[in-house]
Amino acid sequence: MRFRLSIVLLTAVACCAQSHPKVVAASAKKSAATPSSPAEIAGWPGYGGPTRNFVVPDAGLANQWPATGPKVLWKHELGDGYSGISEHNGKLFTMFRRDGHHEVIAALNAADGKVVWQYPFESGSIGDKDLSYGPGPHVEPQVVDGRVFAVGIAGKMFCLDGQTGKVIWQHDLVADFGAESMGRGYGNNPLPYKNTILLPIGGAHAMIALGQGDGKLVWQSKNSYKNGYAAPILIRVNGQEQAVFFMGNEIVGLDPSTGAELWKHAHSTEWGLNISMPVWMGGRYLFMSSAYNAGSRLLELERDINTTVKEKWFTNKLRIHIGDAIPWHDCIIGASGDFGPAFITAINVNTGQELWRDRSAGKADMVLAGDKLVLVYEDGSVALAKPDNSGLHVISRAELLNHNAWTAPTLVGTRLYLRDRQQVMAVDLK
Repeated sequence: MRFRLSIVLLTAVACCAQSHPKVVAASAKKSAATPSSPAEIAGWPGYGGPTRNFVVPDAGLANQWPATGPKVLWKHELGDGYSGISEHNGKLFTMFRRDGHHEVIAALNAADGKVVWQYPFESGSIGDKDLSYGPGPHVEPQVVDGRVFAVGIAGKMFCLDGQTGKVIWQHDLVADFGAESMGRGYGNNPLPYKNTILLPIGGAHAMIALGQGDGKLVWQSKNSYKNGYAAPILIRVNGQEQAVFFMGNEIVGLDPSTGAELWKHAHSTEWGLNISMPVWMGGRYLFMSSAYNAGSRLLELERDINTTVKEKWFTNKLRIHIGDAIPWHDCIIGASGDFGPAFITAINVNTGQELWRDRSAGKADMVLAGDKLVLVYEDGSVALAKPDNSGLHVISRAELLNHNAWTAPTLVGTRLYLRDRQQVMAVDLK
């Protein structure tokens, strides 16, 4: 089993956009938080970026890279881990492992990558975990109003001051709230909602909300679920905000203000390993995908007084392992495969049918900027591509990273921030 536990609808060809206008219209509805121009880009506050779906506007990316690859602005050795990179006000926030017992939450200067501050902490009990594919940490720090929220692999959670690294509050999710001990280490990226931070933790009270300012428990769910490794998302169903948690054997919708359960739908894999973040296509369609003999489902959510869930389709032609799906018009693009061959594929949301399959590269993480797709392959190479109705057209490719690259990319304007298990890097794509 391989993980990147760190712990995406714009322009393509007209025929794809016109073939299913109902879903495209629903998908293209812009939430209040969705930026529509480069001037509105709000950094990269946490996993998935400002819209939590790995989709940003094209802020002036080059149409092609030089033969030598894009310009590398800086790179530094950092330390082991798959934690993603968040960005706020010129600082980058990530996590890494210092040694066998300590993890570090760090702030870096975005201009040159130099360390601004570090906060090391003891990991806690990790002797029961299988760390054969890396000792973590996995979670990408979440930045909200100058506070940085981060969780280590054994469930040690911290809220730090983003300017100084000073601890505002901290919790042991296992000791304080009965969180499930995760076999590969905790990997769920936290979700901010109003003045709370939401997390799936598994166990008897499988989801919790903590106050952002003081860390006090605001609510805990009443039902028991095995935890997955996926990041939760926020959706709106017929005017009602809902928090969606992709747990070990099902996907669950809760009221983010109270923790009351609104709906659930089964989606199980071998070993309960739901890893990829679900995708809200807008309107009423929710997509999820997993590897390990699972597959992909599209759910249709409708709400009058209560929310009803209907499975629109299921397919095993897309089985996303460690990456995330990208919504693109009325399609989903993702990297399919776990133990065997891997490929990039596009699935039509309306039918569940495969639109195309690209076998040239293998497993990758992605971010969509306008009509350009930036891919980070697990071998460390990075590519610029354009998808259209006929396939994935790779324009440029460069070898940039040296170690296992399972961390999702971060794109702020034209700056691409990357990391593999050992180093962190900034690349200029303008």
